[in-house]
Amino acid sequence: MSAKNLFADEPAVHDAFFAVWNKIRSIYTEAELEVFEETVVIKDNNRPFCWIWAPAPGNDTYGDCPIVVSFGLDYKVQPHRLCRCVQAAPDRWMYHCGIEKGLGLCDTVLSLIDRAHKDKVDETS
Repeated sequence: MSAKNLFADEPAVHDAFFAVWNKIRSIYTEAELEVFEETVVIKDNNRPFCWIWAPAPGNDTYGDCPIVVSFGLDYKVQPHRLCRCVQAAPDRWMYHCGIEKGLGLCDTVLSLIDRAHKDKVDETS
């Protein structure tokens, strides 16, 4: 299944996903995506650094955000107002950031995704 097909039935989710994907692809030109069930994984050098998914119907954790962008960091930062942070391991924090309709990625979330990307690139060096 392609990302286009995954979100085809939900125009707001489809538009938000492609706005985020196009922004990420403009920064990380070698990035690729892979679709798993209801999640899109974004990888660079075959290393996943970002996940995009749509909250389940009725899930109001992220307000009316059509999609959520998730990424991991090895340190904790103050989350953005629509972000949730979960300690996945003693030295790993997962961030789940709701992306508001029409706004795309804010500079704060972009900088965190950049750090997650750099962490993954550093792992392969």
